Amino acid sequence: MGYAFSVKPFEDPVLNVLEVINEFFYNLILLLCFTFTEFFDDMATKTSTGYLYIALLLLLLTINIGVQIKDTVKLAILRLKRIWTQY
Repeated sequence: MGYAFSVKPFEDPVLNVLEVINEFFYNLILLLCFTFTEFFDDMATKTSTGYLYIALLLLLLTINIGVQIKDTVKLAILRLKRIWTQY
């Protein structure tokens, strides 16, 4: 996450922000994995953590799909404008 903050590996600023968000969620989800081990015996804790785990994964997936849809629509509009100006 620090690398994405400091280096900004992508030219598009949206992709740099998306990379930081992905790394943040990845680290948060990785920390939640420890509750599924034998350190926590309470099944209610594991169940609620599991729901949180699923919610975080779905949120991350929704954010990434949303960015992809936005980029696809943007590209489609650009191509349609090019086609429109040719005629």
